[in-house]
Amino acid sequence: MTSEELGNKIENNPDIDSDTPGWNPNVLDSPQTATELNAFSPPAAMEKFAIYGFQMEIPNDWRIEVNPKSTRQKGDVAFHSPKGNRFFVSWGKLEDASKRFDSLEQHRDSNVKKIKKGQDVKQVDLGKSFEAQINGHRALFTEVRAEVRQGMFGRGSYSREMWSVHLYCENVQRYYVIYCLLRDPTEYEDYSKIFKSMAMSLVCH
Repeated sequence: MTSEELGNKIENNPDIDSDTPGWNPNVLDSPQTATELNAFSPPAAMEKFAIYGFQMEIPNDWRIEVNPKSTRQKGDVAFHSPKGNRFFVSWGKLEDASKRFDSLEQHRDSNVKKIKKGQDVKQVDLGKSFEAQINGHRALFTEVRAEVRQGMFGRGSYSREMWSVHLYCENVQRYYVIYCLLRDPTEYEDYSKIFKSMAMSLVCH
């Protein structure tokens, strides 16, 4: 299956992942570079987006796609850049996550295991991981690297990388998972700045 075919499969399957809170394992179709999320510099021309009680800032030329199955209790929204790079925010009941996980790290690790079960995925490794404060909450930033089989018989492979953020908001009893994918890493000089700007702008309560 080609990268384009994988992309079309994902685009045509907007269902919320009901097994693991806040994560879609079918996300390894897009080229991505992972860099240090430092030297924070918000991109120009940002605007505020809000839905179901949370708010964040996004580039004003990005397309917004809300999963039609989303509700105030659980859902996700995708933001598409002009060249098809994507940024996702998923949310759900903190009670649901707390019943399954004792920590953000366990929540994250469960998500990684979900990716390992993805079609054509040969190997998944954790890269950089560090903590930050988002709207007063502990947030876990993580880099995930996956080796994906390429070609009809899977003889070749290619590397895919993504960044994710997990955080729990006790104020409104929600968990949030934020992650990004690149299809065209040349669209921005440093995509990590866009990702950090959007993630750090989250107002969850």
